[in-house]
Amino acid sequence: MKRAIYATAVILMGSAMLATSGVMASSAATPNPSVEPLSVTASQPILRTGQIVQLWAEAPAPLQPGQSLVIVDTSTGQIIGQTRTGSTVGATYETSSPTTQTFQAEVLGKPVTVQWIDEGIGTNPGYQNAAGDTVTLDAPLTASPGSPITVTANGTGFSHPVYQFWWAPQGGSWVSSGPFSADAQFTFTPPSAGLYDVVAYAREANAPTHETAAQRAQYEAKSDTAVVTVAGSASGSGNTGGGNVPTLASDAFVGLWTNNQVSLGTPIIVTADVNDIPNPVYQFWVKTPSGTWESSGHYQPSNTFTIPTTQPGTWVVMAYARPSNAPSNESVAERALTTAASPLTDIVVHP
Repeated sequence: MKRAIYATAVILMGSAMLATSGVMASSAATPNPSVEPLSVTASQPILRTGQIVQLWAEAPAPLQPGQSLVIVDTSTGQIIGQTRTGSTVGATYETSSPTTQTFQAEVLGKPVTVQWIDEGIGTNPGYQNAAGDTVTLDAPLTASPGSPITVTANGTGFSHPVYQFWWAPQGGSWVSSGPFSADAQFTFTPPSAGLYDVVAYAREANAPTHETAAQRAQYEAKSDTAVVTVAGSASGSGNTGGGNVPTLASDAFVGLWTNNQVSLGTPIIVTADVNDIPNPVYQFWVKTPSGTWESSGHYQPSNTFTIPTTQPGTWVVMAYARPSNAPSNESVAERALTTAASPLTDIVVHP
């Protein structure tokens, strides 16, 4: 979002070498009168065609994280100079035809990226339909390989809801329950240990069946993604399976506690809480707003992790927990039996 337009430089380019017009600083375009205006400067106010003009602008204070200082050609809206650090920006401009060009300096806030996808299947958050109807999904936290998993959808606001379910092993392909049905329950059987994502869609029974993507966005509501941990068939804490690998209890899980909004510079403090994991050790992972995943390091007994907030935006955290006697060089299959994962948790860091 644009924070302010501070100043304008008007450059005349033609055959004359002298003129009375020059660089014009304008405060009329400043939307916030309490903000100190920028100054925009041109190396020459009048040039012959084919000559290059140098432009520069200076902000009253160093840019904050996520901000940009730019020089814009107002006739095209094109940014011809930009910086994200410091407080000054420069640009050059050239034209081969007689003309008068106007340039503005602006401070821009951090942009936001919006993505449209054809189908909402996946771990993106749930959403309501155009009428405000919503759907939630009840699913067990844990299950055993080969044992059926039953999930239940709950539509709110619909007159005659019908449902469709999707499930997938994390990182794997999504599988559908089939056409929309009035049955609010769905059962599937996970083939192996691991983490499974499950979502539900809801719509009115009389909604079109061959609708366009725009119509689908109007009629359908989607649940948040439920995560089911399939951690082996053990029925008690600390059982030992083949190869002396301790397996988790069927009701073992990891919860995560933290503030979901903090200010930039305020540390994020994350606390993990486990159920039915003996002598747990923990490993935390955090994804920065720039998309980089970082680990807390080796598994440790401490269930608290502190994250410095170095940039604004949405941070994502999660935690793994396992018994302290779990092997450190286990196979992927063994890890699924010994390690529980918390749901992903978003934290918004405000500038």
